[in-house]
Order: sequence, then C-alpha cells, then structure tokens
Amino acid sequence: MPSPHPLDGRIDVCVDDLLARRRVEAATAELKYLGGAATARLCRHLEAADFARRSIALYGLQHCWTATAVEPVAALLAGDDEELRKMAAIALVRGEGFDALAHFSRPLLDDPRTGVAGFALQNLEGEAPDLGRTRRLLPERRFWPHLRKHLLRYRSADLTADTLAMMAAGDGSESQAAMAALIHQNAAGAASREQITARLADSDPASREFAAEYLSWHGSADEQQALTAALSDETDPYARAAMRQAEGAISRRQRSRLDPGRRTRELADLARAEPLEPHWAYRGQTADAGFIAGRQARFEQLAELFAMPGRGAAENSHDGANIVPPGKGLMAPLRDFFDAERRTFGKQQDQTAIEGFGGMVHVADDVAWNQGQTTVVAIGDGLVRYVGCSATWGYMVIIEHLARGPGGRNEIFCSLYAHLGPFVSVNAGQTVDRGDKVAVVGRTYTWENGGYVAHLHFAIHDGPYQQVWLPGALIDIRFEGVHYLGRVVQSERRQTEATITTAAGRQTVHTPTNWVRGYMGEAAWQAGHHGWRAPQDFIRCRSEP
Repeated sequence: MPSPHPLDGRIDVCVDDLLARRRVEAATAELKYLGGAATARLCRHLEAADFARRSIALYGLQHCWTATAVEPVAALLAGDDEELRKMAAIALVRGEGFDALAHFSRPLLDDPRTGVAGFALQNLEGEAPDLGRTRRLLPERRFWPHLRKHLLRYRSADLTADTLAMMAAGDGSESQAAMAALIHQNAAGAASREQITARLADSDPASREFAAEYLSWHGSADEQQALTAALSDETDPYARAAMRQAEGAISRRQRSRLDPGRRTRELADLARAEPLEPHWAYRGQTADAGFIAGRQARFEQLAELFAMPGRGAAENSHDGANIVPPGKGLMAPLRDFFDAERRTFGKQQDQTAIEGFGGMVHVADDVAWNQGQTTVVAIGDGLVRYVGCSATWGYMVIIEHLARGPGGRNEIFCSLYAHLGPFVSVNAGQTVDRGDKVAVVGRTYTWENGGYVAHLHFAIHDGPYQQVWLPGALIDIRFEGVHYLGRVVQSERRQTEATITTAAGRQTVHTPTNWVRGYMGEAAWQAGHHGWRAPQDFIRCRSEP
C-alpha cells in the first residue's frame, strides 16, 4: 500500500509492527498519540485483502476513532467473515455506541446469508428488543440459533405457537431455549404441559432438566405422577435436582391455595403491561429508583403467584452458627462446568471494558454463557448465608461450607453464585446438601441477572461468611472511584479502617468489612492473600473419586 504522506508511513509502520507482534505497546501508544490523524489511513487498511491486516486496522481504530470511520467499519458488518463482523461490531460500539450498531444492523436482517442476517438479529435483540420483529422472524428456522439467546425475555402469548414448533423441531439448545421461553410466555395450557412433560423421558439429560424447570413454574397435580416416575429413574444430578425442585414447587402451590384463575389473570395483565422483560444492560450506570422499585414489585408478585420459597427481591442473611458437618466431596455447580480454556478466574480486564471494570482482575469463573434457566446446584453440603437481589449482581446466593480438603483436614469456605434468575430455591438459614438446586441462570440483559449476557458468576472464597481482617493485612480498597492496595489498621464486623497511598499522600479510610466482590484491583491481586480460589481446580481436587 503506497504512503503518499509521511504521517501515513508512521501509521503503516505501526500496523506492520502489530502484525508482526513486535513493539506492540510502543505501536499502540503511537496510534493513541496520533488519534484522529490516523483514522483515514487505518480505514485504508480495512480495504486490504488479508484478514490479519484488516483486524489490526480495527484494533487501531479503537484508539483513533473519528466519525469518518463509521461507514467503512459498518460496511464490514455485511461481510462474509464472521470474526471480522464481530470485531467491526466491537469497534463501532466503542466508537459510536450501541445505538449505532443497532442502526447499521437493521438493513441486514433481510440479507439472504443466514450468518449476516443472524448476526444482525443478535445485535438488535441485545440492544433493541422488539416483539413485532421477533414475531415476524420466529417462524423462520434459520433465525432460531440467534433468537434462542433472547426469546426468554418475551411474555407475549402471540409467540407461543411458533415457540412450540421450535421446541419440537429445533436442535438440543434450541429446543431447551424454547422450553425456557414457554415459561415466561406463561404457556400453561394442558397441551403445552403435556408436550413438555413428555420431555422428562428425553435421552438428553439437559432436555429433562429444562422440562423440569418448566414444571417448577407451571406444573400441576396432573404432572405429578409423571414427574415422580421420572425422578425415580433419573441418574443425571442436574436433571434430578431440577425434578426434585419441581416436585416441591408443585406441592407449595397446592398448599398455598392460590386461586389458579387469579394467577392466570395477573399473568395476562403483566404480559399486556410488559410484553417483554424490560431491557437492562449494565455498563457502569446507576438504575433509576423508579425502575428498581418496579422490578422489585414484579419479583414479589411472581414469588406469590408461583409460591416461590423466597420473598421476591428482598435481601436476607443468616448469622447463626453453622452446624452442618463436613461433606464428603464437591461437585460442579452446573453441567459442562470444567473447561481449562474457558476459565476467567484471575483474568485482567481490558482497560476499555465498558462495564467500568477496566484493568481489574476477575475473581470468579463465568460459565454457561447464553444459557438462561440452566439449573445451578450447591457444590457441597452447607448453610445458606445470603440470598438477595442487587444492582450488578442480580440474584445472588452465598453458601458456607465445611469440607475435607487435601490431606483430610477440614476447611471452611464459601461458594458464591450470582446473576441468577428470580426463582431461587433456597432461603438464608437453610441447610443444603450437595446437588440441591439453588436457582437457575438469569436471563440476558435483565435486572434479575444484574444486566449482563446470561451466565453464572461462580466463586470460591476462603473462610466463613462473616470475617474480619487482621491488622497489617493487605486488602483491595475502592476510594473515589480508584482501587488501592490498603493496609488494615483495625477491622470490625461491619467496618474496617485502613491506610492507602494516593497522589495526595497517605490517607486513612473506612470501608465496609465485606469480602464479596466480582473484581478487585491488580495491586491487591498481585499481593496475594485475598482469599479467592480458582474454582475449577478447587472443586476438582475435592470431588469424590
């Protein structure tokens, strides 16, 4: 590519260095320094024939964005290369925001290439869900792999016939997503219940699990016999946990004596008032108090209508003694948990992370992406210490365990399950056995899961739920929006005094005594002694042979 201007030559050198993976930090710093002056030349590199050069140009544009990059980058959304489409979408979002991505995605819905049209649909559903569009596209099977990730947010019965068709004819993940979607469409008629109850005999244990999850919400005495029979033969621990919970849910509804007609009327009113669960994507912002109150009211309404064990969105914790004896071993919190390549524990976030966690270290494993309503179980015997719903966490459960570790010694630790759905199966103060159902993965971009793509945030922390730090301990402290490595002066149950060193010098600060967090500052992480454990490794070496 010719370089008619000296500045273009500098930009080309940066691109070549990044391609060769040499002087990466220096080349990136150079592009940041040039800023908008480099935009036009980087856009020329987008015209290159090879994937690598175009991908480097997209990387560079994230540091040199101006409005002149919008059209060239948006044009890549219609390209044949899936990876370039994803990278172009990221660059467009970081440069112009999610509204721009939605704007340029709409015309691509009618593209005959399924990959392009499906990618556009995912972009739109993620940021601008629309019942009319979903009603129009759901009958087309080519859109099922993309709609399955978002169909769960819709309540309208107008989608039920096509959702049942997707359940009957889709592949495993599509069929399971359809069963989950039918929960929220309140498809509780006898025909729907019969079709889903038949899935309790499916050869795929995940399908049996999702069928039981549906029955947790809409099962009746008519399905009790089939559920009991399926449970007696079930060997998969996650399907079995879901079936046991469904049995309990049906029994609670029978005991509650709630008029089924009232449930039907109120759910129909809810679907008319809110045909889809309100979109909430957390990107560092604070939710409006009215929005939060509205979601809490809805969760409390659902808790009553479905006789859930908990109290809607109310937070509750238990401080009593833990008398649960040491368990025999641990198990994974959900199916397909172990994956060495997928683990996110200890991963440092990119400085440009849109959620506001740039540069911080993740203290948990994020699993089951785009698998809303997946069953989550207790990893071992223990005492439920906390259940609640809050901003960024969504629904969360913390269980305190006493277990035998390597060498046979007893150790106390806590397991944390976050971004859950509202049908939580346990209460604070309740004892649980290994494999008991705790909840399910919450739905994508909803208040119930904290505003993220559906996934489970699962963590292990040393020690009991209530703990204080010893004087001199190094801890992570957030002060005026910045994370510092603090040294504890004194620590009590509710508040800790520590010293930090800021640009203004040494300061004494007070912070809540609480180890619960999703991320921590890099300095505190590198200092160690933070108590967080690698979940996959921790469970593997403590599982039963």
